Amino acid sequence: MRSLVQQGKTVVLVSHDLGNVRGLCRQVLWLEKGEIRALGPTDEIVAQYLDDVNSKAVTDQTARDRTETRGGSGDARYGAVQLLDAAGRETDVFQPGEPIRIRAAYHARRPLERPIFRFAIRAPLHGVTICAADSRPGDVPDSVEADGVVEATFEAPPFQPGKYSVALSIWGPDGLALYDDMGLARDFVVPATGSSDSFVVDRDDLLYVPAQFSHHAGQLPDANGQATSS
Repeated sequence: MRSLVQQGKTVVLVSHDLGNVRGLCRQVLWLEKGEIRALGPTDEIVAQYLDDVNSKAVTDQTARDRTETRGGSGDARYGAVQLLDAAGRETDVFQPGEPIRIRAAYHARRPLERPIFRFAIRAPLHGVTICAADSRPGDVPDSVEADGVVEATFEAPPFQPGKYSVALSIWGPDGLALYDDMGLARDFVVPATGSSDSFVVDRDDLLYVPAQFSHHAGQLPDANGQATSS
């Protein structure tokens, strides 16, 4: 098919494989239930499609009863969870590199000595935790009880476009006793629309970390800097 495209022939590709769509097509027609949603340059329409899919997934998961994934002893429980942008507005959409502020209410059913509040961000489609942070002594009182609110801000995380989840837990001071484990506290989206050229649909990476490539003719040098012979 790529050969046909290179020969200048007109090819109509019907596919859900975004990698092939980006690699083979200059124009994309997005159809949904027989209706035209968008028509335009490939990168622009693919980005719009990804943002729509991820936003719908966040909406669907927000409507679920998240207590089904709750663990821990129940000595403390998280309640309402908010995601805030740099201006303090509640949102579920963050641009790449934008600070992510997480605010969570909790209720302790008994006095808890030196609890550890853990906030984590996960990639549910990959099944991995990307980053996590624990409260430290001095961040919270030595003893908590009844109701309280705890916050954490992840500064400028270089997330690639996609859907992410916030997971919260509360631990005892030894890191062994688990009071609450809210595995799916909130979801948010990093949009593909307007993202940098570093985003490649089918590369499957989660973080944008700049890298510099170089090339040298010849063979790989040994530990002394001398070219090895094959």
